[in-house]
Amino acid sequence: EDPASILLQAFHDACVTISNKSQLPMTSSEFFSQHIIPAARKVGTTIALKNTRFKKLGVFLMEQATNGIITLGANGEDPVAFVKSIDRSHIDLRDARRRKKENVESSSDNTTTKKSGNNNKLALAKLYIIPHHTVKLMALDDDDVKAAEAKSDVRRGTGFLTAPECRNILNKYILQNNLVDEYDPEMVKVDGPLCDTLYR
Repeated sequence: EDPASILLQAFHDACVTISNKSQLPMTSSEFFSQHIIPAARKVGTTIALKNTRFKKLGVFLMEQATNGIITLGANGEDPVAFVKSIDRSHIDLRDARRRKKENVESSSDNTTTKKSGNNNKLALAKLYIIPHHTVKLMALDDDDVKAAEAKSDVRRGTGFLTAPECRNILNKYILQNNLVDEYDPEMVKVDGPLCDTLYR
């Protein structure tokens, strides 16, 4: 299969699984490594970016932004440092939305079958709570901290967060406070509140 087609389908599948409210903005590198690549793996394919006509992630994302699927945020001289929002209703994502719906229905059927066979199985998850003094010190968004957009109805509004949700809160803080190093986007600067949170 054409490497560009694999990349595009994985990008579309990733877009329909990301929440604008709780997961964005995020760095473009995280979007690629944590969402696009796993989306390709789910269907048994791998991303070969250098074998596409885009060659670089930034070129690919800029084309998708031009198409109106995503909006990008700049950091210093990097115009594609962040993915700021996704238009999940975009017509180009129609097939991806269909695939997601089919996967959800299939998972639901499998879960029902498993439950009917054994009602005693439990699922354990490691959850975190951000301390009140940290929330106040870093001026974090109350809805984010309370897990208002949690996928699980049971967790929603409780303040119990998964590791990815905690990571998204940190990424949002970094972006809002311009802490990404303009000379090395893989590095972040530590401001006063973040320093106190990490080392006190």
